[in-house]
Amino acid sequence: MKLHKKIIVSLFGHKKPCPDFDFRNVRSVLIQPLGTAVGDAVINTAYAAQIKKMYPQAHIGIFVTPRNREILSHCPAVDELVELKWPSFFKHRKKWDLFLDFHEVFTSRELIKNKILSPRATMIFKKKEKPHYHLGNIKNYDFYCPFSPREHVSRHLNTSEFAKHHPVPAPEICFGFAEEEKRQAAPFWQAGGKIKVFVAPQGSVPFKAVEPRDLAALLNKLAPELRPRVQFLLCRTKTAEAFFAALTGLLDADIDIRLSAPTTLQQYIAVTASADLVISVDSGTAHLACAAKRPLLSFYVEHNINTWSPLHRADVPHFMMIAKTGYDQADDEYKSWLFREDFPVQDGADWLNTQLRGLLPDSATNPPPPPPPPGSALIRHLIQNTSERVVNLDKLTYAGNLQSLAAVAGSPRYTFEHADICDRAALERIFAQHQPRAVMHLAAESHVDRSIDSAGEFIQTNIVGTFTLLEAARAYFEKQPENQRAAFRFHHISTDEVYGDLHDSDGLFTETTPYAPSSPYSASKASGDHLVRAWQRTYRLPTLITNCSNNYGPCHFPEKLIPHIILNALSGRPLPIYGDGSQIRDWLYVEDHARALHTVVTHGKTGQTYNIGGHNEKTNLEVVQTVCALLEELAPRKPDGVARYADLITHVPDRPGHDKRYAIDAAKIQRELGWTPQETFDSGIRKTVQWYLENQDWWQNVLNGNYRLQRLGGR
Repeated sequence: MKLHKKIIVSLFGHKKPCPDFDFRNVRSVLIQPLGTAVGDAVINTAYAAQIKKMYPQAHIGIFVTPRNREILSHCPAVDELVELKWPSFFKHRKKWDLFLDFHEVFTSRELIKNKILSPRATMIFKKKEKPHYHLGNIKNYDFYCPFSPREHVSRHLNTSEFAKHHPVPAPEICFGFAEEEKRQAAPFWQAGGKIKVFVAPQGSVPFKAVEPRDLAALLNKLAPELRPRVQFLLCRTKTAEAFFAALTGLLDADIDIRLSAPTTLQQYIAVTASADLVISVDSGTAHLACAAKRPLLSFYVEHNINTWSPLHRADVPHFMMIAKTGYDQADDEYKSWLFREDFPVQDGADWLNTQLRGLLPDSATNPPPPPPPPGSALIRHLIQNTSERVVNLDKLTYAGNLQSLAAVAGSPRYTFEHADICDRAALERIFAQHQPRAVMHLAAESHVDRSIDSAGEFIQTNIVGTFTLLEAARAYFEKQPENQRAAFRFHHISTDEVYGDLHDSDGLFTETTPYAPSSPYSASKASGDHLVRAWQRTYRLPTLITNCSNNYGPCHFPEKLIPHIILNALSGRPLPIYGDGSQIRDWLYVEDHARALHTVVTHGKTGQTYNIGGHNEKTNLEVVQTVCALLEELAPRKPDGVARYADLITHVPDRPGHDKRYAIDAAKIQRELGWTPQETFDSGIRKTVQWYLENQDWWQNVLNGNYRLQRLGGR
């Protein structure tokens, strides 16, 4: 080691430990962001928001540079912008309770800076190894929080030391736009009432760029009726004029596209926020569009999509045009990633036309449909966050609702097939027509109470149906060429109820827990699991099994506990709780489950089982009381005669064979595949209640069918 490096390590590479740091009482937090680019800064606002939610009274500071200051000044969770300069380090010496250092490497400057700051406690995250500075000789921190390389950068706090002491909120962009800022953008558009589409085909570095030929191919597929009603504004960069000249030479004459005037960063933010839709490469513009809640069409490759994709809201349309060919590390760093034959132009064009039609003034009276139901949350995830084509096979039984499928019905990558998994002929036709590379088997009769009243349908669907689907998949699989057989997967989605009851135990269900189902429903699902394993062992069908805990979230069928309680409370009906309500379940937000399923089918090892849990054990009584408390806050106008929602709680005789406790150990999927839930129960249940309050039309349509807020299984 060089002498000066040794001296720096000796003087600045250590700090006085803080073994008694109290995570329950944090008064001030200083953040060293990860990166300084615009997109980096937008992502870092999620950290500030998470801390502010955990510690509402804490003073939150964040280091800024001229490059990211404007962005971070828009984050309402940040109380103080701290200049990343030497005088500022001395000014802030010993000022902070906790310093969060997201910087990826130890450097001499960083070591000296952190020593000057001398916060009470320091938390660092994953650090890259350097010859002279590394975790072996640098000890200037109190808490080290490594993370999975597959994990999105916004989730670092969710798996940090914080999670041992607090429920860490799911990461969300925290960005404020003032209306007067948006008005600054008006001179840039000159759109004359047209739909405004902001286009950013080039990033801050050359390799983050879409080629003019590809962008022209996309824009030339704009529907004829839309062309006079849409204006495209091309983002100005250092090389924008040459790009614009090349692009316009390839575009149809009736495409209205203009080159933006030069902008300040503040004006650029305003232009992005004022657009009706944004088209952007992997750049700060894409992140700003998500912050502004703008519909976004983005260009990505699979190389970094898992770690740096924008944090978009599930209720805002976002289509990723993903080039499947990954980045070749042997190539020049600045090679264009998107100059490829697999660029999905048609898919992007179909999505763009659909979104623009929805933005026409005459479509304002037709609001977008609500999101699909829990059984379709996976479809929503696949359509919005990947480039996968999805065939949805559904029998549409009593719980089926075509209205809930409307959110994805317009996608060119979505196909609906009305069929029964017990119908072998229909399955063979669907396999032959659509040629899937994976089957994700979620079809099931799923309500325990109904299985007690009528077990036959559960045996037919969950056992016979699984057998029929396995046989159809096997026949299809065996006809495929060798390379396609190697890529094929049959993913069977099951439940934690197959494991039985954890009563009188503080243990958790693992993938090796013996099966001991208690109800007709869980017995039928256990049978399906055994069939899948048998087809793997006997026929070498490449299968995967996941067992999940209790799902909840938007569009859940109203006989399930949480929506049943919400809707009963809103109508002033009794809130029935079986027995004393002490039954414990592990609750998993439906969108977390969807992410996990996609992770397993794409990265899981065939023949394996993965448990998926939310790490949210709650008694049924706690769940109902939480819903009542949220309704007091969010729906204070109660039905006549109701003083408090909690007064409606009614204890009813317990159902037969009712298991006392379920709890999932999800360590395997976290360890091997890098998945962890993003939602705590507190954040997820608030979103769920809010959704039911805002989507009365959806559940009223459900209730107008055969279902009438009845729960079964009382015998």
